[in-house]
Amino acid sequence: MTIVKLFINNVEKKLHSVELTKEGERAIDQIRLTVPKAVEVNVNQELTYLQDMVDITKLIAVYNMQGNAEDESGYSHNGTTSNITYGSDTWGGKSSIFNGTNANISIPDNTRFNFSASFDIYIWAKWTSTTTGMNLLSKRLEGDVFQDNVYQPNVFTASGDNGISIQVNAATAGDVRTQIGGTLITSSSAGFNDGEWHLIRVTRDLNNLVTLYVDTISKGTSTVTGNFTTSEDLTIGSDFYGSYFNGEISRVRLYSATLTSNMANSIHTNRNPRSVIKFGGKITKIDSALTDREIIGQSFGKILAETEINGQVFTNRTPEYIVENIVESKTNLIYNSSSAASGITLAQYTADGKLIDVIKDLASLTNRIFYTTGSKLLVFDDVSFNDLDLVLEHGGNIAVHDDGYDDTEIVNDLTVLGQNLRYNTTQLFSGNNSNTVFTLDNNPVTVRVTVGGTEKIPETDYDFDTMARTIIFATAPATGSSNVSVEYIFERPLYIRGTKESSITTYGVHAKKLNLPWISTRQDGVRFVQSYLNRYKDISRKIKLTTGRMYNSLQENDIVQVKNTIKSLDGDFVIKSIKWTYPKITTEIEVGEYYFDFFEYDKEIVAKIHDLESAVTRVKDVREYESPEESISLADAIIMKLENFKLTESLSMTTTSNIYDKLYNTYSQGSISITFQPSIFQSNVFTIVGRTSSATSATYGSRVSGACYVSG
Repeated sequence: MTIVKLFINNVEKKLHSVELTKEGERAIDQIRLTVPKAVEVNVNQELTYLQDMVDITKLIAVYNMQGNAEDESGYSHNGTTSNITYGSDTWGGKSSIFNGTNANISIPDNTRFNFSASFDIYIWAKWTSTTTGMNLLSKRLEGDVFQDNVYQPNVFTASGDNGISIQVNAATAGDVRTQIGGTLITSSSAGFNDGEWHLIRVTRDLNNLVTLYVDTISKGTSTVTGNFTTSEDLTIGSDFYGSYFNGEISRVRLYSATLTSNMANSIHTNRNPRSVIKFGGKITKIDSALTDREIIGQSFGKILAETEINGQVFTNRTPEYIVENIVESKTNLIYNSSSAASGITLAQYTADGKLIDVIKDLASLTNRIFYTTGSKLLVFDDVSFNDLDLVLEHGGNIAVHDDGYDDTEIVNDLTVLGQNLRYNTTQLFSGNNSNTVFTLDNNPVTVRVTVGGTEKIPETDYDFDTMARTIIFATAPATGSSNVSVEYIFERPLYIRGTKESSITTYGVHAKKLNLPWISTRQDGVRFVQSYLNRYKDISRKIKLTTGRMYNSLQENDIVQVKNTIKSLDGDFVIKSIKWTYPKITTEIEVGEYYFDFFEYDKEIVAKIHDLESAVTRVKDVREYESPEESISLADAIIMKLENFKLTESLSMTTTSNIYDKLYNTYSQGSISITFQPSIFQSNVFTIVGRTSSATSATYGSRVSGACYVSG
């Protein structure tokens, strides 16, 4: 059984072994594999790696509907969508929504769509509509036929090479029917239009026995001979003449052979993968051994890190437009997003630097993640967790290796230096005709010195020592009361210090200082300190798991439950990295504790902040600026029960089914205007510690580092 495939420059190649690790949505993934010595490979050739939970030897096409109609079989039978929108399925992925009127997916005919012998077709679908004769899939010729003893012109012929189709609500609302040539097989039971996901399977074996299954249960059989290959397009969600489907389809799989019952059951029970193309990129290194070649490849995301943007200016454009424009004009990647518009318009934005950094800035502004796929899509979608309702328990084909803790990022005493504030003051000294050195209280930026009302010339009459804050006269000022006047401007940074006492009591003091000149008000600084300490006040828990199977359905940011009775471990964790190996057939998973404000992109934002930590304010001990009223002790985060919406970095509240506890805070100095689309604000009700309130919007400033600043 073959569950992996390798394509180099779109040509299938023999494969010996694979080691693929994915680390975070924004990482540039790397793959290591070995191929036979006879396989000719060169640096910069494109490679595509497929991995599935069932045999893919006879795979024709697979459509996982993850915001697009791309074929993940490696043969690029990509479809064209018409009026498709996207929802979510029960596997933490997406689904295509068909409106029942004019929505479908059309795939051009190809010689690989061969239904002349045995075949196997799988469709995950759900619907509630009772409209008669809605097509899930069709590939057949136009003609005439009797349907249910009623003459129907221009439907399909009853003889010849007239193809196949799969319908629902054919004879009774909620039934399922397949039409193979002139033969109809209709499910003996109905009621499948219950709004639940059902796996519909149509297969013909080597003995020409056609079987219709719903959820692995046979619903009818018939022996049908003949060649049902046609030259018509393959359509999903309709027939060539209409009969549009009103519902959702999440996966479509086509095979040119019949899968075993175990494989069919695996598709039904083992969580259909959200991706079969696990890796796509370019070969970056080749090492030749005696019997094989070792290849290292990097994903197409490397293009983002290699592409330089030189001061491209956008005026009155949305972040989504900017990302799409730059990606498609500067690379060979195709922009793809199934998320609603953020509702933000940037009056002016200058894109400058590495493309990956530009996209990171705009992704943080709009609360998006981005990643590249094996078919050269740049996906720019909403940040989200996927709760798989999956239990990974030690001993049940899962080994929990480590139950460790990481205190490298904990911070519970944070000092933030914001924008430097300027002050003007005058200090008076009394000369005694002998003292030449006078010390100032502050470190000045500019000085004006007078003695007895006469202005003195710097570097002629006096020198200024910036380190010691001293005025050194060449000639001692004459004796007089307050006859030496030093008028000067000095700077002090906006200072905010916060402590998380509960964390300090448990773990001791873990202090940190950040220089953030873009924080211009104390209110912004307090919000930042509160958010930062909430995020990093606790030691994070990390666990490594290994299983002897290919968990293809798992992706980064999935939430899984990990249990180990030996270690008294039972909780929800977020998948941070996944490593697949072949032919060992193992999956190694590293998970991190799922807690309030745990997002991978938080680290990206913090990375940007750390870039500023080397900024110098003044040569001065920062604690000298501290005063009791400027030190704040922050309480632990209040967990909020959210109904039907989440708070987002995109400066708005939008309706969503994601109800994970999450609080966003963004900060900035503002000079660029934002235009919000009024339609994105919706009134929602939420509960905070037993109180009910109504909210229509919540905005903070959001900073786009580098060339653009946005304020709320």
